Amino acid sequence: MDLSIDFVAEITPGEHAELKRAFITRTVELLRAAGVEVIVVEGPLHPDAAELYDVRLREDFLAFMQRLTHEHGVRFTPLEELPHFEAKDFKDLLHVAPSGTLKLTGAILRALRPALPPQARNHSKSPTSTH
Repeated sequence: MDLSIDFVAEITPGEHAELKRAFITRTVELLRAAGVEVIVVEGPLHPDAAELYDVRLREDFLAFMQRLTHEHGVRFTPLEELPHFEAKDFKDLLHVAPSGTLKLTGAILRALRPALPPQARNHSKSPTSTH
């Protein structure tokens, strides 16, 4: 399924975003209260789609993640810490292709590694060293 530029351009903030932030915050509170570490890796964007987003949307997201990090100890990996994603790493404007999957999986494993017990950290190697 190919997603159109019109679809991406329609992504806007609103009450639905506030409700999702409230659900995420409550979920994080419950998980942290149960002793579960919460790790969030920001997903990559197709270079063409990235140009369509209102930068204020990402600023709001980063502010939300900063609150979760400071108030609840969430570990957050922003786009800037991911490997470089090119257009060829995507099937369409939103979904990664196999090459993008390898890069994203590697980034997720790197984000998870500090939360693993010491014996598991030594055996948890990223499937790709692209960064």
